[in-house]
Amino acid sequence: MAKQKQKFYVVWKGTQTGVFDNWDECSKQIHGLHDAIYKSFKTRAVMEAAFKSSPDEHIELAHTKTY
Repeated sequence: MAKQKQKFYVVWKGTQTGVFDNWDECSKQIHGLHDAIYKSFKTRAVMEAAFKSSPDEHIELAHTKTY
């Protein structure tokens, strides 16, 4: 069985914002929040840079409405 590569997570909007190095801690910050904003990253360096910038630069918000 192949070893899974570690992911790093940024929570821009959640119970607690920040950077997390495991899904368990990240999921605690977003669980039950319909408007949580978070994303996983492949490296710690990219994750830390992403946290210092706007989430709009890293994710496409799915809740954008057009009329």
